[in-house]
Amino acid sequence: MTLSFEVDVPMQYKTLFVSRHIPYTFSNLVHFLLRLERSMFHKVALRQDFSARQHQVTIETNSLVYSRRKIGCSPLGLPLYAITLAGRPLKGVSHPAYHLDRKLKVLVLGRHNGNDSASSFTVQSMIEHLSDSSEYAGQLRSLCEFHFIPMVNADGCVLGNSRGSLNGQHLSSHWAPSSDNHHYAKEVRHIEEYVTEHLNDQVFMVLQIDNHNQAHNVFLKGGSSMDNTWDYTQLLLGRLFAHLLQKENLLVQMG
Repeated sequence: MTLSFEVDVPMQYKTLFVSRHIPYTFSNLVHFLLRLERSMFHKVALRQDFSARQHQVTIETNSLVYSRRKIGCSPLGLPLYAITLAGRPLKGVSHPAYHLDRKLKVLVLGRHNGNDSASSFTVQSMIEHLSDSSEYAGQLRSLCEFHFIPMVNADGCVLGNSRGSLNGQHLSSHWAPSSDNHHYAKEVRHIEEYVTEHLNDQVFMVLQIDNHNQAHNVFLKGGSSMDNTWDYTQLLLGRLFAHLLQKENLLVQMG
């Protein structure tokens, strides 16, 4: 089956771009983060710090600690951002997981594929939801420390690649140590260094947000240990998290 169509182009436009989905560019990500930070600062910020040396912005409110830091650059020279969202312990809660140094650390990875706009929209929705003033978001921030890498493959997004990075690498395949070109994926190396330094290898959950070429919405990828043993508690929590995310986000659908 072949799909064909015609497009009437107004004469005042010299160039027309046709997309099969709503675009989400690298500039969209930057503008979203700046808009979010301005909103936090003007409304409820108690403190705002900027470190040019560390390429980091930190904003604190009564219930939220937000930070954006540049953890490296892509081969094309675009900044690779990491967003952290956390909160202070809830008063009157004695569960040890609610103490600041015992929080569950969740890593969310978005946009491994250059054309994966759905992943970017979903990650943006998650950041917006977890940074708002609702009681539900506050409880999640008190329990968990969320780390977002909203656009892993910024080069692929800018260049219009379907899957590969500037170097033609499919970054989703460069996490396993057995991969032949594992250490040549610059973006993955920066993320690994960030995880080692700031998450202290104590990652409770890793969520890779991808879209589906033959179905609606996005799907979540899970992982297992290196020796292929399963922790069924972690498996259950992963499925429960996906179910809750589906209830809060129309772009997510459980299979």
